[in-house]
Amino acid sequence: MASSDDTSRRPHDQAFKAIFSHRRMIEDALRGYAVRPAGPLHPRTLAALDFETLERLPTEWIGDGFRRRQGDQAWRLRFRWARDWAASGGCLLILAEFQSRPDPDMALRMAGYVLGLQRELSAAGVMRPGGPLPPVFPLVVYNGPRRWTAPTELSSLAWPELGAGAPEDIADARQASGDLAAFQLRHAYFVLDFESCRGDDPRPGNAMSALICMEGARNEAELVGWLKALASLADRGLARTILEWALRRLGITGAKAEEMRAMASLDEFHSQLEERVKGWTEKWLEQGRAEGVEQGRAQGVEQGLAQGMEQGLAAQRAALRRQAALRFGPRAEVLHPLLERVDSPARLADVGEWLMVDTLEQLVAKVEAMLAEAHQR
Repeated sequence: MASSDDTSRRPHDQAFKAIFSHRRMIEDALRGYAVRPAGPLHPRTLAALDFETLERLPTEWIGDGFRRRQGDQAWRLRFRWARDWAASGGCLLILAEFQSRPDPDMALRMAGYVLGLQRELSAAGVMRPGGPLPPVFPLVVYNGPRRWTAPTELSSLAWPELGAGAPEDIADARQASGDLAAFQLRHAYFVLDFESCRGDDPRPGNAMSALICMEGARNEAELVGWLKALASLADRGLARTILEWALRRLGITGAKAEEMRAMASLDEFHSQLEERVKGWTEKWLEQGRAEGVEQGRAQGVEQGLAQGMEQGLAAQRAALRRQAALRFGPRAEVLHPLLERVDSPARLADVGEWLMVDTLEQLVAKVEAMLAEAHQR
């Protein structure tokens, strides 16, 4: 997305860049995804950072070559023990690069960006000549459809191949690698890969998690299911920007898009979201019931009507299975046997409402409790 040779700009790119103009996105990316065990940073490292000081670097501190790139950003924030920006080792630089496709040379590119940024800061007088360099955390935000497979460390691109020749060739190559290792740049970067994060439950209140949820929606129904992630954001401006980006990405227009925009602009997330989601869910499930009943009526006999009702229930279950698979992936299969035991259209409608707002574990627990209660009656 941010590659300088990427000339095909997608319509939602401007909204994506607008999303990352919010410092909240950088902070939540580090807090939610760069910390261990998923990321490389220890929790104490995050605790040492004063996120109140997080700010984008002024453009005059960034060279023309960096500014010409589309979407890249440089940020800085102080460690809590630093009294000012000039303190030795007192701040952290964050270099953010946005990608929609893997780049096998990303390690080389990021190393060049980091060195270029530090040169520009030195030339601007922000860093004293010969003084200590501030640490840099290079972050690649990747929202492509496939997992990121490019090397994340520059040194992995520099080793001689072991070859397939004589044993002495392999031994010599290993020796060369060992001798030259100390002279190679071991620059690394961290990839926040949306695809690898989609299996996780949403992190309530985390803006990056909300963006990943929205980006993973493949149709209108699944987007509705993820609106709860936006509801947890206190920053309504950021929530509206993310929603607009998702609408453009999916091509949702007209009355449905206006309704979703109204929810954001009128601050109705908490007060009306669940009511609206319930209404949409009941509408979808009612369509399934109506189709089955109509088939039964067409048969013109009581047996046919009964069969039609059962077909309506089957249609409801099929719709719920599809929605569950879209939201939870393969893990949703745990619901299949439970849904087969639900024999009431009203109860299936309840399951549809829970599906939109609960985690998979909460949903399973509620369905099991409902079945146990029905069995006792």
